[in-house]
Amino acid sequence: MKKIIPISEQQAKARLAELKEAKISHAWIGHGSAIFLEFGELTPPKRGNNPSGEQTIMIEWSWRLEDKRSIVLGSWSDQTEIDQLPALLVGRKIETIKLFGRIPELEISLSKDLWLLTFMTDKKYPEWSIRFRNGQWLDYDNGSFNIEITKT
Repeated sequence: MKKIIPISEQQAKARLAELKEAKISHAWIGHGSAIFLEFGELTPPKRGNNPSGEQTIMIEWSWRLEDKRSIVLGSWSDQTEIDQLPALLVGRKIETIKLFGRIPELEISLSKDLWLLTFMTDKKYPEWSIRFRNGQWLDYDNGSFNIEITKT
């Protein structure tokens, strides 16, 4: 059973701060150009091929990876380029993670001068979510920030 709790932007920003200095332990590509960043100690997969971290950032689509002067690759890159993303990200730490835009997107500043940004290009809302150590998920949907709690 899921419980969805709307929270304020200030509360969402406070939750994002929990990821500062988190190190990417594993990164993987989901369906299409969806990406998953796993942080901290990894737990073997219950199903599928990828372990879970203590924290996770999921970006379904519409993202890009930047260096100081250019776009390295993005969700519309060739699949062979997208497949290189995990190798570019594993081992880097989050220096800052912040919201930008009227419809909140993520800007993740990583060590060694890389930035990962989300930017939805379709109707509705951004397609990112974050799982924290306590198992709660943060996202933005239906015009508000939400914490999702799964009860078993």
